[in-house]
Amino acid sequence: MAEIAQSDSEVDAQWTDYMATYLDPEEKPIAERIGAALTDYRAVRQRVTDFIRSGDMEAASISEISRQVERSQSVAGRAGEEAVHTTELIRALSDNVGKIGEIARNVEQAAVGTQEVSGNIAVVEQAARETGEAATQIRDSSAELSKQAEYLRQRKAA
Repeated sequence: MAEIAQSDSEVDAQWTDYMATYLDPEEKPIAERIGAALTDYRAVRQRVTDFIRSGDMEAASISEISRQVERSQSVAGRAGEEAVHTTELIRALSDNVGKIGEIARNVEQAAVGTQEVSGNIAVVEQAARETGEAATQIRDSSAELSKQAEYLRQRKAA
């Protein structure tokens, strides 16, 4: 017991000296967690030491088992909360998968519509070419008729 007390005193002195130094912002939360763990250790060590000194090892075992059961219940409670949270995340992901599928269908329909428009543009382009060819023929025919009308006017005037 004396060796444990001596070791604890040395650890406490070193920890006090360390905490008195400047801690970087990244170092401080880690040191705080270590300090909390050290405090938990001291509490457990004190309970065990008290039970050893009392000579009632059965009570010490029951007390430690009780503490472990409480800790297990706490962990189980957190695990249950995490399971609920995970289930909610899975539901949200499932909903998102459905939405993504709907978006994919909409994109596919838009692609089909784009293909139809492209096909219609090709038809309109062909019709415009044909109309242009017809207009050229009409112009050429009109020019020929104009020449013939001029010729006939000149013959009639003569």
